[in-house]
Amino acid sequence: MVVGRGVGLATLAPLVKAARANNLGVTAILSSRERHMSMSQHHFVDVGARLVEVNDDDGSSAPDNVMECIRAQIQAGQCDALFTCGSKRLLGIIQHLAREYSLPGQVALEQQMACGLGMCFSCVRVMCEGQKTIHRRVCWDGPVFDALEVQS
Repeated sequence: MVVGRGVGLATLAPLVKAARANNLGVTAILSSRERHMSMSQHHFVDVGARLVEVNDDDGSSAPDNVMECIRAQIQAGQCDALFTCGSKRLLGIIQHLAREYSLPGQVALEQQMACGLGMCFSCVRVMCEGQKTIHRRVCWDGPVFDALEVQS
């Protein structure tokens, strides 16, 4: 399952395409502020992903609703991994459910990067490695990380 919002959806589209090329089923939850602002639907539908659209203007993108939508897919045996790129609230939902159901997950982090080479350390994020807190450079060490590693 992929869950994204806004421009974060661009990162998830190639992942969905690769999963479908390997005959893996994918549900894509696309979140937006307003229904007419939703983007990239055709990229997901064209490769055969099941599409769920949620948005702020009708309340369907409320964190509790998104969490229950994902939880229903997990309980129905339709989700064995979680992927996101987008808001902190989506990351929080993914992290919560990954812990609750012992599922693997990844997040593509959006972060300001000054040099893009790892030298300036402007893109450092706090991560957890077991019980240890560490710092990783998004541009050099990522931008994709284990979802449970990232401090939200």
